[in-house]
Amino acid sequence: MISRRGLIHIMSGFLVLISVASAASYGKIPSFSLITQSGKKVTLADFRGHPWIADFIYTRCTDECPLLSQKIERLQKQLPSGINLVSFSVDPVHDTPAVLTRYARHFSAGPRWFFLTGNPRTIAALAKNGFHIPVIKNRSVILHTNQFVLVDAGGSIRGYYDSESPAELERLAKDVQVLTANRD
Repeated sequence: MISRRGLIHIMSGFLVLISVASAASYGKIPSFSLITQSGKKVTLADFRGHPWIADFIYTRCTDECPLLSQKIERLQKQLPSGINLVSFSVDPVHDTPAVLTRYARHFSAGPRWFFLTGNPRTIAALAKNGFHIPVIKNRSVILHTNQFVLVDAGGSIRGYYDSESPAELERLAKDVQVLTANRD
């Protein structure tokens, strides 16, 4: 039997990784309307104009999600101030704005780190068809990727990065620098 962690690695392996420097684009993020941890409506248009990094989490997760959030917590301190961080809940029925607010506080989320929730179908479709991220619900466990997704200022996906690989996290930081340098 494959462990949850093993399945996440297998799912992550299906994503092809190449550098932003090669001008790769994995498609555009479709329009969406979701709710932040503060209860404010947010749309894709709110993120246009600046690159941003996305990940997929849920607050009841006890293994991968806290690790992803710890890494995002570190990234918010290291990355340029114009880069937003966006964590999409894959358990939006449970992860209400109040629950996400507590989770955000636990990880010292600053004003540029958004935790999004909303209609379960909207989030599922966005993950699958927009980000090309598999999300599998299996009873109380939700299997999802442990990758970060870099989105450029125009809403195009520019790369996928394994959050468990120091080399991939370095590549993410370099690709962010490329995207921010190209804006100047």
